[in-house]
Amino acid sequence: MDPTGTYTSTFNSSWQYELSLLTQTRFTDQWSLNLNLSHTFFDNVNASIANMANPPSSTTNQQGDVTEFTSALNWQAIPDRCVLSFIYSHDFDNDSANINNTHPANSTTTTNRVDDIFSGELRYVFN
Repeated sequence: MDPTGTYTSTFNSSWQYELSLLTQTRFTDQWSLNLNLSHTFFDNVNASIANMANPPSSTTNQQGDVTEFTSALNWQAIPDRCVLSFIYSHDFDNDSANINNTHPANSTTTTNRVDDIFSGELRYVFN
């Protein structure tokens, strides 16, 4: 509970397990491709927050499992020193929920939501 007595929060302990399969294929000395497929299992994760102010409200969060596919095309601009990566991730979010106990119409549930993420990375190795 916070010092003002307005909020009460509860966080249950839990375990998360991840299963991953990773590989790298080298095409030349300068070009390679990384692939990753992983699945995270969330074990009964939930947190609740109660606001006792006027009007009172209560929210419970439940995290669902996540499956992620990631690929990275790597180019060694300076061999063994500087690498530029072009990265793509596709995430599958399964059955996560934000449950508003006070106002059920404000609850959200995510089933079969996907995210596409494009990014880049520059790595430089100092000796």
